[in-house]
Amino acid sequence: MKLITPYGRNIALMMLLLGLAGCQAKKPQAIAKLQAEETLAASSGDGGQMALCFKQLEALKVMQSARYPSLLAEFNQLMAGAAKYGSVRKTIGPLNQDTGDAFFRFRANMICSKIDSALLSALIEQDGSTS
Repeated sequence: MKLITPYGRNIALMMLLLGLAGCQAKKPQAIAKLQAEETLAASSGDGGQMALCFKQLEALKVMQSARYPSLLAEFNQLMAGAAKYGSVRKTIGPLNQDTGDAFFRFRANMICSKIDSALLSALIEQDGSTS
């Protein structure tokens, strides 16, 4: 029996977060928060990075950063692409799986770095101690 690889876990978590991100605006805040907490509890290893990234994106929304809409759109685009990739991943060869996995890890790292940077900037700007 083959266990789920860390890459498979990341893709599955991305697909779950895609569902959360796509429905966020239509659900009450308490339900969305509960789902995000469940996602955090269910994630492990590298998959925790996407859960933290999503949590930081939501914090950026609270900070009312002007960058939130564009970062949310980029995050949703990543999740949609990951969902499409996840639906065909098992039908492609190992070399293409490795390439696809690396591509989505790279894109996830890029968007999460942008979100992290925007959140830190918003926190600094709120404090008023920009230098």
